Amino acid sequence: MQTSADRTLSSGTRIYALPSDWGKMNIVTYPAGDVTLTYLEPEQFDILQPSASEGGNPSVYTLRGAGNASPRIEFYPSIAAAITLHYDYQKVMTTISAFSAVPDIPERYNELLVLYGESRGLRRRGLRSDAAQVEQEYEVLKERMRQDLLSQTTGMKRIKNGREFSGRNYFSDPIRNIFNND
Repeated sequence: MQTSADRTLSSGTRIYALPSDWGKMNIVTYPAGDVTLTYLEPEQFDILQPSASEGGNPSVYTLRGAGNASPRIEFYPSIAAAITLHYDYQKVMTTISAFSAVPDIPERYNELLVLYGESRGLRRRGLRSDAAQVEQEYEVLKERMRQDLLSQTTGMKRIKNGREFSGRNYFSDPIRNIFNND
């Protein structure tokens, strides 16, 4: 499920299509500059980097249209000369059909397919208690696979809020922050 790709950025271009099998971004790096780019939510990206077009190496990125048919990635600042970035991402799971015999699940969890088929077969035969027992095994193994896959992904870094940038007092208590208007 985890894969990677290189993307060459062109001078002056900030928005690019993501790979066709992209599902979730783990990390974006600029290997030649030994830089890991910081992810910003689109709203934060738009506030901190409002349609600027300075040259330099990108330091932040955002994802737009995630979940749509054509997701995009946007970088700031735009570059003056071509560079290559490295994407580390999770692939989107493909639907298994009679035409694709290779499931997009880790090999050690292929038993999930057998358990699912077995539970459906037992249900069709009217053996509901046996089917329930197999379904329970299926759900336990499916949750184990989900936890295993989640533990392999990297989390997004915490982004500073406006008070941290401005140097004003900042409290971890959101109620105190509401009334702290110094």
